[in-house]
Amino acid sequence: MSTPHQPPSIEQLTQLVTHYGNMRFAMFTVFSGLLGALISFPFTEGGRLFFCAYPALQTPLSICGIILSVMFTFAELRISYLLTIYQNRLYDAASWLRPTAHITWAVLASLTMVTPFVISALFWLCYWMAGLMVPGCPK
Repeated sequence: MSTPHQPPSIEQLTQLVTHYGNMRFAMFTVFSGLLGALISFPFTEGGRLFFCAYPALQTPLSICGIILSVMFTFAELRISYLLTIYQNRLYDAASWLRPTAHITWAVLASLTMVTPFVISALFWLCYWMAGLMVPGCPK
């Protein structure tokens, strides 16, 4: 015999919000580190030597950078969406917890978290399409 669905308690909702908040921070840290390392590679000594020897690999690196940036953007938007949903459920369960202008701040936080990934995608698009030269390579 099935039991009727019970809405989650305030404690369970608090744990969900905490979990997704921590996951958002961890994902942002890892994604930013990966994209930062990828962006810096062409401008390091090893990257300069690599791309001077194999200039044709600039295009695949650019495409990989764009794909990663877009994937990380979508992942961040998804985790932000889930965090906002669980925060809203928590606030509905205990209205005294609701901060003023919650949605405004949630949107601002999402934009803040997504902006570096969008800028990274734009960098890789410029790197690929404009043929930015790696410093020190002969033309």
